[in-house]
Amino acid sequence: MNRVKTLFSPLVAVLTLSLITAGARAQDNNIMDIAERTPTLSKFVQMVELTGLEETLEKTGPYTIFAPTDAAFDKLGKEKADDLLESENKVRLTAILKNHIVPARISSREITVMGERTMLRTLGGGWLPIRNDNGVLVGKTRVERPDIIGTNGVIYLVDEVLLPEVVPVQTRIRVAPPTPPTVLVLIPVEKIRANPKGYLGKPVAGTVMVPEVPTDRGFWIEANGQRMFAVLDKSIHEDNVNVNAGQKVQLSGIVYDSAQWNRAGLGKVTPQTKKIIQNQPMFLVVKEIKIVSS
Repeated sequence: MNRVKTLFSPLVAVLTLSLITAGARAQDNNIMDIAERTPTLSKFVQMVELTGLEETLEKTGPYTIFAPTDAAFDKLGKEKADDLLESENKVRLTAILKNHIVPARISSREITVMGERTMLRTLGGGWLPIRNDNGVLVGKTRVERPDIIGTNGVIYLVDEVLLPEVVPVQTRIRVAPPTPPTVLVLIPVEKIRANPKGYLGKPVAGTVMVPEVPTDRGFWIEANGQRMFAVLDKSIHEDNVNVNAGQKVQLSGIVYDSAQWNRAGLGKVTPQTKKIIQNQPMFLVVKEIKIVSS
């Protein structure tokens, strides 16, 4: 019996070592590990580690990262790139990095069927316009290499740093719960009016004009010559957000059937607002709004 044990001990050891090695390889294939092994992402990895975001990117996720290459950071210029590494700029750097991360797993195949009017919600709360045009485009930035698959997400290499939009101090913005979904369709007012049922309950967003504000919470939005009635969500209204005629606004919200307006969670509305809603086939409950220009 002792001889048998002696003969099998090396085999058991080899099998055990193999299992441990295989387990380690599986654990070392999350998107942060892949980024660390990608030579052209050394600056991105350095900045992620400085902000502490590596702990997030090592978790279950899933996440989609539009990771700027070293060449992308070089385009900022050495002074600007080095400035981001300073400790006093940690908040700014974190915001920039979060603008490259989407809290969902999105493959290039999915992007090809999303259409041209699609936006992705980032980890930082912003939006990235994305489309397929002989390859994936994020805004005007072309993806150099898509679909680098990890256990908890996917990485796309981009040759530009996707800086988040600068919001003026005077701009008021509020996101009402629940948080809008990751993938969002830009507001096609004319299509919504032509086929209301196809958009009911769905999130939409975009930049529109406000030609008229008839009530305290309700206003008309206009895009491509078509109008639609919009009502501020209860939480935004309570936050004293003011919308005036003649303004251009960026907004997102949910399309509701006017016949079932009481299911939109608006709370108390004025009789005039209610009357306008009921005279329309559908209306938009605004969950997020930003004044672009007055």
